[in-house]
Parts: sequence; C-alpha cells; structure tokens
Amino acid sequence: MSNLEFFKREAKNLLKDWKTQTKTVESNGSISYNYSPKFYDMKDLFLCYGFSDKDEHDIKLSCAQHLIAKIAGFKKWDELIHVSAERLELAELLVRQAKNEFDDDYNGRAPFDWDMDQGYVDEFE
Repeated sequence: MSNLEFFKREAKNLLKDWKTQTKTVESNGSISYNYSPKFYDMKDLFLCYGFSDKDEHDIKLSCAQHLIAKIAGFKKWDELIHVSAERLELAELLVRQAKNEFDDDYNGRAPFDWDMDQGYVDEFE
C-alpha cells in the first residue's frame, strides 16, 4: 500500500469513528457529543485541533481528510497529497503514533512519546 493510500484509508477510518457520534442535549440546553470509536479518540482530536461544536457536527469525508492532514503535520489535505514520498513517510509515523496512543489509552498500556533522538521513549522514565 502506498503512503497516500494509507492516508485515504485513515481518513475513512476516522470518518467511521466520527459517524458513531451521539448527541446529548443537557437540561441547561448545552449540547455534547459522545463516540464509540474503533480507531481514534474523537473527543481528544477535536479538542487538540480546535474543532468547534459546529465543526464536530459537520460529518463529511472532506472534514475527516482535513483532520488527518492536521494530525500528519499539514495545514490541509491538498498539501498532504502533494508532498514528496519522504515527507509522506514521516507524516505516516505521526498518524500511526496518534492511533497507537488511542490504542494504549483504551487497552490500558503505558503511553509513549516520540523522541527524535531516541525513538519511542516511555514517558515514565
């Protein structure tokens, strides 16, 4: 699978998780969204990348692609799909790290951080 195919698949996976959204209207009128994700921690992603409630409600593949591009370190999807193969490889590592952190959180494993000099480093060291 090419790096670009990886990103297309991940955008579709993120969209699947996004579509698990359920909306709750609180007694005070505020709205909250909950998810049953398989691949990504949607609440954390929206918080980290500054999505508003309106953005969170706008479930589209193009929005999922945009979010994957941001996770991969790009401003937008169009920028991601036009970079060199080397940059795509590095970007793929960032997306895989985001998925691994989700897996670690949901499977009770210790979290890891990426250290450019040492590779994966246990954050409790």
